[in-house]
Amino acid sequence: MSSRDTAEKFGLLSDGIGSEGKGYTSSAEPRSRGLSTRSKTFLTTLAVLFLLFAWHAKHGKPMSCGEKSAKGDYGWGDITPTEDINLYPCFNGYKCARLAVPLDYTNPSPDRTAAIAVTILEATDTSRPYGGPVLINPGGPGGSGVNLVLVYGELLQQIIGSHHSIVSFDPRGVNNTTPTFTCFEEALQREVFLEKDDGKVLAGGSEVAETYARFKALSESCGTVAGEEKGGYVNTASVARDMLEISEGLWGLSGVSGRGLQYWGFSYGSVLGSTFAAMFPEKVERVVVDGICDAEDYYSASWKTSLQDTDKVLASFSTYCSQAGPLRCAFHTGSTPEDVTIRLHNLLQKLSAEPLPIPSSRSTTSAPEIITESDVRNLLFASLYSPLSSFPIMAQILAALESGDGTGYLTVARTGFECDCPGNPRTPNTGGEVALAVACSDGAPVPDDRRAFDEYLQELTSQTRTFGGVWAKLRLGCINWSFRPKGLTFSGPYSGNTSTPMLIIGNTRDPVTPLINAHTMSKGFPGSAVLEQNSEGHCSISAPSLCTAKHIRRYFETGEVPPTGTVCEADMKPFIGAGDVVKTMSAEDKELLKVLEELAMGLKLKPLFRH
Repeated sequence: MSSRDTAEKFGLLSDGIGSEGKGYTSSAEPRSRGLSTRSKTFLTTLAVLFLLFAWHAKHGKPMSCGEKSAKGDYGWGDITPTEDINLYPCFNGYKCARLAVPLDYTNPSPDRTAAIAVTILEATDTSRPYGGPVLINPGGPGGSGVNLVLVYGELLQQIIGSHHSIVSFDPRGVNNTTPTFTCFEEALQREVFLEKDDGKVLAGGSEVAETYARFKALSESCGTVAGEEKGGYVNTASVARDMLEISEGLWGLSGVSGRGLQYWGFSYGSVLGSTFAAMFPEKVERVVVDGICDAEDYYSASWKTSLQDTDKVLASFSTYCSQAGPLRCAFHTGSTPEDVTIRLHNLLQKLSAEPLPIPSSRSTTSAPEIITESDVRNLLFASLYSPLSSFPIMAQILAALESGDGTGYLTVARTGFECDCPGNPRTPNTGGEVALAVACSDGAPVPDDRRAFDEYLQELTSQTRTFGGVWAKLRLGCINWSFRPKGLTFSGPYSGNTSTPMLIIGNTRDPVTPLINAHTMSKGFPGSAVLEQNSEGHCSISAPSLCTAKHIRRYFETGEVPPTGTVCEADMKPFIGAGDVVKTMSAEDKELLKVLEELAMGLKLKPLFRH
């Protein structure tokens, strides 16, 4: 059974952003039945907006209640948390541990611990000296690292080097790590709450008032249900400290001491990596951050430095579709990219005036449905994360909608109502609200001020008229958030003179982490290098680039960063593919390109802010 099959079988949930002179202050089971795709988007896409999109959308049949992966393997409920890392076989070929860490690092107590769920893909190349553990983080905040390593660990290992072990973990509050964070006492309550959301894009009308009130209700419920013990200790600084424990513990298992963190973090994972580097600059051995959030912007809870290049990625849909022609792009029209853009604009206008009704006889959900302009706009925004895999599908959906056929949209965006298996403590369901728990407690308090939010919405809409109203919902989730970070906190600065230079990667056109953020963050870490990948999509792995992959591999091997100004081209383009260049590649490069293509094409299209 492949790692991907194993992950699908377990139905893992991921729904789901030296200390001297730094601002320290004082003040730990896979899912059984998944939420339907139709029901995830209100809460889980809060995390998706920070998270590398693929690892947020769940696919495949979930595990039935009580199922185990393979004979002799341990489930999370079978593993006792320990202060040292003790590894157990799990997931048909992996190793797992539950690491007991202080809930509050500033006041440790054996009675107040978190149990961090850690999963390891061991090194396979024993002909070379062991390269050590590389921790990976999928972003979010709230993304499941356990799911990441099971689904994509083998591919990432082939990029980094198979003499490294690939390690990830569920951060505090998430999934298999305990205590878990949830805003609902029962999974069915979450399902019912989510089903009531209509996914409207905020545009300044009555939908703003409705969504504003909805998030206020959720925020208050989170404060009541979760409690401070679960909501006060999930902040990024505490997770960074957990990473130090994991890294040192795993190095110790290999008989090595004094080594630092090796890490590759995506999207919000760049915040986690930068925070670690600022808190523990002497512990940085290899740190790659990919798809860069501006840390100051993130911690201020502003999220105003995300959409600068969003419209450029949307424009690339028209450009590549026009170049590809009608045989490869189903939404092709005319002779210029502008012709495609006009066709898209006309479709959105039509759906705004006349949403498409789908009777139950033609619905993939077996229920009557309507498809609105907001539905399509949300799905378009999601497609910008992974153009290589999503643009061709999006083109087919748009062409079908134009002719009154909503089957393609419903197949991708909606499924029927499903409930979680009740009463199984081995398979916790933390839901997507854990993204709020991290982002809102990390960020500055967001007051209940409707006029201020309207101004905020206008500012984001000025950055991108099409998608500003999608992104603005992030801030709503933090209004009157109950929990402020307790225990270990870190107030910056988010900079440091690291023992090894950091590798900072940004795409030329990224929908939510623009390239300028990479250069901004690099200024705070002397010796760091910005590697630009000339492609569209969120994070470098959204588009295959042998050049980027080889720089990453070299960095983990030697610590060498690329020269200033290095730009790597993508080897595949949406609709177009790789072209004839593959014919002249070496066998080794062809094999690596296959890995990168599988990684990029695994990024699945799912809607944002709609059932």
